[in-house]
Amino acid sequence: MDFFSRTARPTIIKNWLYIVFAAGMSILLVACGSTKVYTAEKTLVYNGSLYNLGQVQQISSKLIAELPNGEIIDPGKMDSKAIKSLIKEHDSFTLSTVFLLDEKEVVYERATIDSYSDYTKRVKSFDSAKKKVGKFMSDAKSTQLKLD
Repeated sequence: MDFFSRTARPTIIKNWLYIVFAAGMSILLVACGSTKVYTAEKTLVYNGSLYNLGQVQQISSKLIAELPNGEIIDPGKMDSKAIKSLIKEHDSFTLSTVFLLDEKEVVYERATIDSYSDYTKRVKSFDSAKKKVGKFMSDAKSTQLKLD
């Protein structure tokens, strides 16, 4: 049987077609294998501190108001009239906005509040930070968030 005989040609052509088909399928399978698993640790950078969020099970937040007499209250459960009367009665109070990372408190901001507009500005800033953290935690590709 000669290499170029009529009986050998179909077998050679058939074998080459199998090889080309297999090579083409291999290339397609490699190109389609874009499923990635992201396992990088997530970190939060704030005020020069680095917090590892990779093992954190729960992230929550709270507002803490400390009156000049030392009394601690939760302004998050108060309406605007109550906050305004609190400012009017005590002239000012210290507001702490806090993230809770598995019960570990991370103070986002602590400020003296002497007007309702200052209070709403601080709360809006904290709400914006909470949204950034939520978006960051839901994005599998992001590994670090720097809060201002």
